This record gives sequence, C-alpha cells and structure tokens, in this order.
Amino acid sequence: PAMTLGGGTVDYRTAKINDKEVIDHLSLSYHMSSDEKVRVTLNREEAAALKVQLERNEFKFQEKEMTGMFQKVPRVALSVESKMIARVRIRADYNAQAVEFLCQNVGVIGATKHRLAVAEFNEEAVEEFGKRLLGLPNRFSTCFRQWRCL
Repeated sequence: PAMTLGGGTVDYRTAKINDKEVIDHLSLSYHMSSDEKVRVTLNREEAAALKVQLERNEFKFQEKEMTGMFQKVPRVALSVESKMIARVRIRADYNAQAVEFLCQNVGVIGATKHRLAVAEFNEEAVEEFGKRLLGLPNRFSTCFRQWRCL
C-alpha cells in the first residue's frame, strides 16, 4: 500500500584526519506507515521463509493456519502491518576515496550496501538516491551499476 513518511531524524559524526575535522558519516532514519495491512496466503514452507524475513526486518505480523476439507496442503495466512523504519548511513571512506551507502528498507525490504568512488559521487548520484529515499521512480540501482560499484 501507499505509505506515509514521518518521524524523520538526521545526525552526523565527525572524525579527525590529519588534524582536520571531517564528516565521518551521516545518518538518516524515518518511519513509513499505512493503515492498510498486507495479506498473503502461502503453503507452510513459503510462510516459514517469509516469517524469517519479516522478523529479520522488524515487521509485525499475525498468522493463521488455514485448513479445509479439500485442501491437500495446509496453508498459512499472514497479515503484515505496513509500518517500518528506514535507515541510511552514508559513510566516507577517506582511505579508499569512496562513499558507502548502508541502507535498511530503502527501495527494497532489508539491508543493502552500495559503494561509490568519490569521483563518481556527484549531483546526479545524490538526486537519484534522494528519489529512492522518497519512493519516487529513480535510476539509483541502474546508476550504481553504471558508476561501477567498488
């Protein structure tokens, strides 16, 4: 379902490199929510695999085993709350001259990591990443492939 964004926070940390104060990393987090629940019915094995992913990514859900006279394979109905936290940590790797994007629930459910050379960290990269944060159509993944992940 369409999600509402809210409760955002931004923070940063600095570090000293060669007696110079520099930004070590920037952290962003926000809540996404919808009153509409996601519902799915699966066989037991599929439901078990999905539950592992839901728990890993801190989703609340209810489950109900479905049995019927004519069902040969027992089914499990899951009802998942549409509430999650998205987190991003943008970290400068000064030694490698790279920028790392450590993401949770940004663009996709779960954790992802992207690494970009400093020379390729430009306005277009920031704009596409911003679109991804807001859930707008973007070329973020495509651009990272074009910009050669390190």
